[in-house]
Amino acid sequence: MNGKPLELRSDFALLSGALQTPKASQADLFATICTLLTALRGHKDGSKRLANNAYERSVLAPSNFSRFNDGVLQASILRACASKDLAYGACDELTSQQMLGVLMDALPNVSRPEKSEALVEFLLALLTHRMTLLDKDLRVFVAQVVGSTEDTWPVA
Repeated sequence: MNGKPLELRSDFALLSGALQTPKASQADLFATICTLLTALRGHKDGSKRLANNAYERSVLAPSNFSRFNDGVLQASILRACASKDLAYGACDELTSQQMLGVLMDALPNVSRPEKSEALVEFLLALLTHRMTLLDKDLRVFVAQVVGSTEDTWPVA
């Protein structure tokens, strides 16, 4: 959003040695997340499996985006997920509202600029329908994006 590429923050702790030379790249983190999601899709324990078929339906918990709030990590998660993994528009109201809360928290905030590192990725996921919300939640978010970024980010 600020014209600079996403970089792992100095306090990034998911990959050991990520901030030492040679520095881990976005591709390294993306490959790690892809591997993790693949393992979750094939997990033997049904309560831990990320599955979407005729008998089971699950989405990535919105709290993952709050827990893992690094912009590069959030972007990697969004890129590695299938649209079914991010189908909050097919969930109950509470789940869609939880994701709306995550998205609202990603809006530009002068006191916490790092919170909006992945805003463009979230917008791309919504615009390409890789991520969905219930219609009323999507409308709230779109209105907030336009209202909060029109002066600083004319693209909105």
